[in-house]
Order: sequence, then C-alpha cells, then structure tokens
Amino acid sequence: MSFAIKDLKRLKGSADRKYYEELFAMQCRAHKLPSAERELAFHPERKWRFDFCWPNLFSPGGIALEIEGGIWMRKGAHNTGMAITRDIEKTNAATELGWRVFRATAAMVESGETVELMKRVLAQ
Repeated sequence: MSFAIKDLKRLKGSADRKYYEELFAMQCRAHKLPSAERELAFHPERKWRFDFCWPNLFSPGGIALEIEGGIWMRKGAHNTGMAITRDIEKTNAATELGWRVFRATAAMVESGETVELMKRVLAQ
C-alpha cells in the first residue's frame, strides 16, 4: 500500500499505529533500501506476523523489524504484563527459527534512527 504525505498527516491525527509503519516505509523508499515484506506470517503454527521483514537476507530466517506502538499509553498494546509476555514469546520463537529481530519505538522511526539502523543492518 502506498501512502502520500497527506495520508500520513491524516493517520497521525487519528493516532493510528499505521502512521509510523507508513512513515518507515516512506523512509525506506527515500533511502533506497531493499523492499520489505509487510505483515509476513513467519511461524508454522502461530499467526504471528512481522511489521517489516526481509526474508532470506540472513540464513536460515531473515531480518525483521517490529515497530512498537502505544508504549506510553496507559493501556497500550505493548505495555501490560500479558502483552509484554506475548511479545517476548513471539521474539523468542522468531529467534529460534533463525530470524534477527529488531524493535523500534515511534520516536525512533520519527527521528530517522530506525531507518539508519536498518541501512547498516541490511548492508551487512
């Protein structure tokens, strides 16, 4: 899905977690990073998905990026004990399957820190 700047402004105003994913996707295009797969299911039994991933760039799995949304919210998607436990299970399972998983906050995406990190990782 391709978004324009006006679409990003609309998403940010609605507090949609997709805003930061779309912002990162635009940054990747601007920096000419290899195309990432979005929402790829990586586990043979669970329905876990990565926000962004580059399969086959790291053997035997790939490289994945998760953008953590809502970490500063009172009842965010990633800041309860149960949610943190689920995230740990997902990351551990991905690592066990050979994936290198990186995580970023919304602020890291907005500052450009995440795209710079992925430029270094993907260049290896």
